[in-house]
Amino acid sequence: MAITETGNVNTGSIALDPFPGRERSIALTAGLILTIVFVAALAILGGEPEVLVLAPAIAFLLLMQSNFEIALFGLVAALFVDFHLSYFSSAVWMSIPFATAFLLNARGTRWKEFSSPVNVPLALYGVLILPSFLNAADPGRSVAWLFNILAFALVFFTLVAGVRSRAVIRRAVAGFLALALLNAANVLVVGLMTGKREFGFAGVMFVDYAGLAVTLTAAISLCARGTRRILPLLACLLLAASLILTQTRNAWISTGVTLFILGAYVLLHPDVVGISRARFGRFAIAGVLVIGLALWSLTELNPEIQRRAVDLGEVETSGSSSSVVIKNSLITRLMIWDTALQAFFVHPIVGVGVYGFASSSAQYARIPSQFYRDYVEGLSPHIAYLAVLTETGILGTIGFLLVLAAGLRTAGRSIRRSTSGEQRTVALAGAAGVVYCCVSMAMTDAWLWGQGIVLFGLTLGLVTSHAKIPDEPVAGEADGSPRLV
Repeated sequence: MAITETGNVNTGSIALDPFPGRERSIALTAGLILTIVFVAALAILGGEPEVLVLAPAIAFLLLMQSNFEIALFGLVAALFVDFHLSYFSSAVWMSIPFATAFLLNARGTRWKEFSSPVNVPLALYGVLILPSFLNAADPGRSVAWLFNILAFALVFFTLVAGVRSRAVIRRAVAGFLALALLNAANVLVVGLMTGKREFGFAGVMFVDYAGLAVTLTAAISLCARGTRRILPLLACLLLAASLILTQTRNAWISTGVTLFILGAYVLLHPDVVGISRARFGRFAIAGVLVIGLALWSLTELNPEIQRRAVDLGEVETSGSSSSVVIKNSLITRLMIWDTALQAFFVHPIVGVGVYGFASSSAQYARIPSQFYRDYVEGLSPHIAYLAVLTETGILGTIGFLLVLAAGLRTAGRSIRRSTSGEQRTVALAGAAGVVYCCVSMAMTDAWLWGQGIVLFGLTLGLVTSHAKIPDEPVAGEADGSPRLV
C-alpha cells in the first residue's frame, strides 16, 4: 500500500476516490444544478411524474464518471431497474457510462491488462457468428440486437482491466446481494399478502438474481467460520424463500442443480472450505431440511406454489376447435422448441441469423397458424443453448461453448491457486456463480440479452479479474477467517 502525491491511499484499484479538489466540486455542483433545473422545468411545464427520475439519474451518471467503484455499483443497481428504452434494458444502456467511467479514470492502464484466458474464445465466437447473417431474414434487426453482445464485451473487458483488488470484488458482490435481499423482502411481503406470483421491483429477471444469490451465499457460508456463517445462511434462507414465492420452476431447477454441483465439488475437495467430509455432510443435510421446512411453510401459506410446481402435464384449454387457448407453459414451449429445431435442421451450419429466430420462425413452423400466432410468433427459443444453435448454427455454438469452457476453466484455476481463506471464498463463490449461469442457460435464454447478458458479463468479468490478482495476503485476514461480504 502506498500514498499518492495527492495524499490518497493507493489500494490497488482504479480511482477509488472521486475527483480530488476542484474536479470533485465541479462534478457535484453540476449534478446539483442539473437536478434543480429538471425539477423546476417539471414544476413549471408539467409532464409525467416519471420525469422526476431523470434529474437524479442524470446527476448520478455524471457522478459515475468520477469514480470507477461508483460506476460499478451503478451497473449492479441497473440490473434491478426494470426499465427498457428502445427495446434495450437499463443494464444494457448502463454498460456505456460504466466503460467510459473506466476510461476517464484508467490512469496508467496498458493493453496487456485487458488480457485474459477468455479473450481468444470470445474473439472466435465473434467471428463464428458472422456467417449466420447469410440466412438472416431481417439483417438490420440482427445487427441492432448485437448491442447486447457489445454490452457484454464492455462490461467484461472493463472489469478484467479495471478490477485490481479483491476489496472491489467483495463490495460489488455485497452490493448485488444487498439489492437482491431488498427485492426478496419485497417479494415475501407482497407475495404472502396477495398469494400471487411476485417478482418485486427488479421484474421477472429476479428469479435468476435470486438463484444466483442463493448460490453465492451458500458458497460463502461454506467457507465462513463460527458466527460469520450466520449472516450468509440467513441471507440464503431469505433468498430461497423469495425464489419459491416467484413460482418459477426453471429457476428452482437451476438453483437445485447448481447447489448439487457445488456440494459434490466440496465433497471431493473438502480442503477448499477447510472442513471434513462428515461435517460437510451434516451441514448439507441441515441445509436441505431447513429449505424443506421453508418450502412446506410457504406452500401452506400459499397453496398456489404447490399447484404450479406439479402442473407439468395438465393441459387447460378454452374456446372452440378453431380458436383454442392453451394455458400450459410446457405445451406452448414445445411448440417453440419444435419450430426452433426445424430451423436448425434447415440451416445446421450457420443458423438462421444471430438474434434472428423471432424474425424468421414463420418459415419453419409446422404447427397450425393460429397456434403459431398465439405461442411462437415474435418469441425466442427460451433455452440459451437451443437459441445459439438455431440462430448461429454449429459454428456459433462451438464458439459459445468455448467461451463457457474458458470461463469455467478460469474459475477452477482461481480456486486451485488460492492460498488464503479470503481468496478461496471469493474463488469458490465466483466459480459457483459461473456454474449457475451455465446451468440456467439450459432453462432460459435470458442470459443472451438484456439484464441477463450484462449479469453474465459481470459474473464472468469478476471471476476472470480475480484470477489475475496476485496471490498476496489480504489485509484484515490476520484471524484466519475468510470473508466476502
